[in-house]
Amino acid sequence: MPKIQKVKASLTKDRIASLKKEDPQKYGFLPADGVEAEVDYDFGATPAEAEKYFGAEVVMRLLNFAISHPIQSKIRDMLSDGKKKAEIQAAIYDTATKKHIYKPGLGGERKSPVEKEAARLKKLTPEQREKEKAALLELLESM
Repeated sequence: MPKIQKVKASLTKDRIASLKKEDPQKYGFLPADGVEAEVDYDFGATPAEAEKYFGAEVVMRLLNFAISHPIQSKIRDMLSDGKKKAEIQAAIYDTATKKHIYKPGLGGERKSPVEKEAARLKKLTPEQREKEKAALLELLESM
C-alpha cells in the first residue's frame, strides 16, 4: 500500500540573495522574498515496500544516515557530561553481546523540571550548591 508523504522545500530570501550575488545571470529570475514548493512522494508503507521502490542499498544507506544522527547527538551529550569512550560505548551498544542499548527514536525516560534541576545541582561543588540553594530559596520566597 502506498505511503504518500508531503515533501516541502524552500529557498529563503537570504539564500536567494546569496545565489543572486553569486551569479546574477543564472539566479536573477528568483523572487527576492523567497520561494517554496511541495510535492507528494510515495515512500512505501513498510521497509520492504521502500526496498522494492528504491533498492536495498539505497534504503540501507538512508537508514544508516537517519540513525547515525541521533546517535551522534547522544554521544555529544555524554561527552559534555564528562563521560569517557568506554562509558559511552556501553550506553550505546554492547559489542560483546551485540545488544542495542540506545535505540534512536524511542523516547527516553521523561524527567520533571525538579528532577532535572536536582541532577544539575548534584554536579556542582558544595560551595556552588549552597549558593544555588540560597538563590532558589530566595526565588521561592518571592513567589
